[in-house]
Amino acid sequence: KVIRTPVGILISQRHYVLNLLYKFRLTECKPVSTPLDRNLKIDADFGTAVCDPTKYRQMIGSLIYLTITRPDLSYSVGLLSQFMQNPRNLHLDCAKRILRYVRATMDYGIVYKSNATIRLEGYTDADWASYKADRRSTSGFVFSLGSGAISWSSKKQSIVALSSMEAEYRGAVVAACEAVWLKRILKDLGVSIMDPIRIFYDNMGSIYLARNPMFHA
Repeated sequence: KVIRTPVGILISQRHYVLNLLYKFRLTECKPVSTPLDRNLKIDADFGTAVCDPTKYRQMIGSLIYLTITRPDLSYSVGLLSQFMQNPRNLHLDCAKRILRYVRATMDYGIVYKSNATIRLEGYTDADWASYKADRRSTSGFVFSLGSGAISWSSKKQSIVALSSMEAEYRGAVVAACEAVWLKRILKDLGVSIMDPIRIFYDNMGSIYLARNPMFHA
C-alpha cells in the first residue's frame, strides 16, 4: 500500500497483512517483538513432519510476497523457505511466529522523504556456517537512497566459506555488484550518483583483504 504524507511517501501492506492473519486464523494471536527466537537452532530434520505441508508452503509463499516491502523479514523468511519440501512442526511454529511479529508491526513501512539528500549507501553482513546441514553461510545486504531502503537481500552462499572472513568478504562482493547495478539503473532513470558509494560491514579481516591490491592483481 502507498500512503502519501506531507513529507513523502510511506510504503506499507497493511490490508494484505490483515487478510493474511485472517487466512491462517491468527487475527487474535499474541504479538511478538522479533520474527525469530535468536536462541533457537533451526535444522532440517528436527521434530516431527507437518501433517499438511501445503499449509506451510502457502504460509511461506505469502510471507515471501510480504518481503517486497519488509526488509526486516528477509532473513527469517529466507531461512524457513529452505524447508518447503519436508517441513517440520518446528518450522511451522517459526512461520507462525513471523506472522505474530507481522501483527505487532502492521504500521511498519518504508518512508521516502521528498526533501532527503540523494545518497546511495549499503550495509552488508554474513553469518558464518549458520546452516549446520551443509555448513554454508548466509549473507545479506540493504541499500538506501535518501531516507529509505530501495534494495535488500538475504541469501545462502553458493559455496562453503572456510572462515568468517571469507564469508564476510563474499557477502561484501555481492553487495558491491549490487551497488554497481543500482548506480546504472539510477543513471537510466536520470539520477546521477556522483559521490563514492559507501558499503559498511564490520569484519576487519575482510576489510583489510579488500584494501590490499596484492590480492586483486
